[in-house]
Amino acid sequence: MNKILCSLISMMLTCYVGFTQSYDGFESFDGLTTDEFLDDNGSTLASIESVSLSGLNGVNSTDEYGYVVTKSASDPWQAAALVLQDNYMDLTSVRTIEVDIYSNESTFILAKAVDGVNGGTEGATDAQHPGGGWATLIFNFDTPKDGAAAAFDEFSKLFFFPLWNGDGWDGSEGNSAVTATAYDNVKYTSGAEINSDPFPDPSFDTLVWSDEFDGNGAVDGSKWHHQTQLIAGDSWANNEKQHYTNRTTNSYVNNGTLKIVARGESYTDQGVTKQYTSARLNSKYTFQNGRVEVKAKLPSFAGTWPAIWLLGKNINEDGSYWDNLGFGTTSWPFCGEIDIMEPNIPKTEILATWHWDNGSGYTMNSNFIEVSNSETSQNFHLYALEWTSNSMKIYFDDILVNEMNTFTPFNQDFFILLNLAMGGNLGGNIDPNFTQDRMEIDYVRVYQQSSLGIMDQNYVNQRIHILPNPVKEVLNIDTSFENESIKLIISDVSGREIINQVVHMKNGLIQVDATSFLSGLYFGRLYFGGGINKVFKFIKK
Repeated sequence: MNKILCSLISMMLTCYVGFTQSYDGFESFDGLTTDEFLDDNGSTLASIESVSLSGLNGVNSTDEYGYVVTKSASDPWQAAALVLQDNYMDLTSVRTIEVDIYSNESTFILAKAVDGVNGGTEGATDAQHPGGGWATLIFNFDTPKDGAAAAFDEFSKLFFFPLWNGDGWDGSEGNSAVTATAYDNVKYTSGAEINSDPFPDPSFDTLVWSDEFDGNGAVDGSKWHHQTQLIAGDSWANNEKQHYTNRTTNSYVNNGTLKIVARGESYTDQGVTKQYTSARLNSKYTFQNGRVEVKAKLPSFAGTWPAIWLLGKNINEDGSYWDNLGFGTTSWPFCGEIDIMEPNIPKTEILATWHWDNGSGYTMNSNFIEVSNSETSQNFHLYALEWTSNSMKIYFDDILVNEMNTFTPFNQDFFILLNLAMGGNLGGNIDPNFTQDRMEIDYVRVYQQSSLGIMDQNYVNQRIHILPNPVKEVLNIDTSFENESIKLIISDVSGREIINQVVHMKNGLIQVDATSFLSGLYFGRLYFGGGINKVFKFIKK
């Protein structure tokens, strides 16, 4: 399939540290020339337009934008470039770039930052365009694609590949041809400003629904529905091999945790005999936007396929709780699916994935974090989704695994599913010695935002700054609050806590001795009042 390659920008990088939202780089495309937005191969692929073109208008004040026409599939690497000339963006501090992009079709777009002086690629990441016109996409270089490491260096060109297929990088795969793409309003923030995301994380401080799995015995029927009806003739989807049952041998509560148990046994139900049984739970609670937390320990046997996920309340899947109540009006994937946790077949990765079709064809967006089977099966980890009207982010412990803008169908009510399948597309071959294994869940919690008092609102609006970043010896965490004691947690990329203690701010500044920290990327979290917390990250040289 053909891939459109275009790249943009001509802007100065300045250093700003302040407590209000600010963009150090902003390119509106007003007044750009063909020397600044051009085709690397000498053709007329790219142009600057200032008038409506096929009903397309820019989104800035003068309506000028970068326009890219459809190109030949015989040359998938044909490129347009917006060059930074003598100026550079520094990925040591610039972690996200926001761009307004036009596309009629749904497509992944790969952003590639290139050092034009040394000729080396410094980083690559992608974002999903929903199609249907203009959309604001956020490219986060802390979630790299194309096998590229998270970039921490300066670069002078920024390329965009609108037909990136969201997985491979071989120049041959991709989505269906995009007839045209356009670019406007490239924005980024430099320096050490934290939470400069144009959609900053909200405070999910109110617990609205949960199951702590206290007590012993059957699963709480007021909160969970056992989904047991086969959905694909004599089987489940994805070539799974099990029957789901409502028996306490397959799901029960004991010693403060939920056990979902897959068993190797001959079992007949609905006139079909299978050699494995397990359980699949639907929440009797739906919601739109919030933070979902599931603390879980996963099975280890080859062939097991655990999942923590969400489906649109409107899915018309026979036997699901909300379809039984008459809400099922839409088939999959039009209903939308959010996979907070699924391991790959060898259990060396935890996947975070979205599936949908909003009228532009089936699309998925998936990324992963590397793990070990022993670590996830012997220890509890926190699997979380943060979902707002603007963005969706999936975490493994406090590590961001994948994120995506919010668009249809992810602007409606969803419900939670917990299940343990056997075999199938992500289960793989089942260990011939398998007898039983289980997924164990400590709790499921859903948080949403509440109305906040004046002080709590101040905490929400507070901006955190890390000085310097990268850190050499002393980590300075700068806030505007004075003489308060708050909790600070710092973890390395594996999730191991380096610091977990109450610290005292003096004149709004927290200082941490970082001389013993190993070189690498670290994640921190400050816990303020009212259940509000702020996440930041920094690099130790």
